[in-house]
Amino acid sequence: MKEISGMILTKKGKELFSKIEPLIKGILKTESEFLKIRDINFGTYSTMNSKILSKCINQFYEDNKETNINIVNNKIEELISMLDKSEIDIILSKKINEDLYNKNNIKYVKLGNLEEVLITNINSKIKDKTIDINDLKNEIIYIPRNDSPAILNFVKELQNKGINNIKRIDSATMIKILESGNGVGLITKEYITEEIEQNKIVVLKHTFNIETSEIGIYVRKNERFKQLNIFIEILKERFNRV
Repeated sequence: MKEISGMILTKKGKELFSKIEPLIKGILKTESEFLKIRDINFGTYSTMNSKILSKCINQFYEDNKETNINIVNNKIEELISMLDKSEIDIILSKKINEDLYNKNNIKYVKLGNLEEVLITNINSKIKDKTIDINDLKNEIIYIPRNDSPAILNFVKELQNKGINNIKRIDSATMIKILESGNGVGLITKEYITEEIEQNKIVVLKHTFNIETSEIGIYVRKNERFKQLNIFIEILKERFNRV
């Protein structure tokens, strides 16, 4: 007879226990895996990491000191491939075309919207103007490499006006160029809060519309764990304030 907590099972009790024991072990195993401390492999691009994520990561570490967040910086196409192959757990990115990922395996969750602005050097001749789109014909225009809908639509509007002096560049390099040289850059406003406060660059006023960029996370369906869920809630709280 099996003994459980000081009680001895009857024959029928033993038969019943033999049937439910695998289920109990399965539940205990699932609970153990859920509670187990796991590191988070996080995919994003460098500007997002340094300008937006640092506060979220710091908040997470306050109560989760034993978990590491391993950050992978790469192009969004490469990150999506890594997520699909379970090489990373989550991606933070501006919304991308749904054709770039397997919707049966990967889920997109919107967090909020980010404002896209035009910036220039503090000594630029157009820094105090409210510019029309035609004022950009004589300027080098720096555009981020990632193709969010807002960026694609702005490039299309420029090209419709015959403006083709467009240079693709990463946001960090764009900031450095415009701190010391001429030109105009399209960039997410939250990336440049410190540079604006320190009067290193100027946000231009303009008469034409530039769309906001939607930002969200990409995660694999049905592959969430405790530490990842905690971090996702911190991200949601952060972008709900945007």
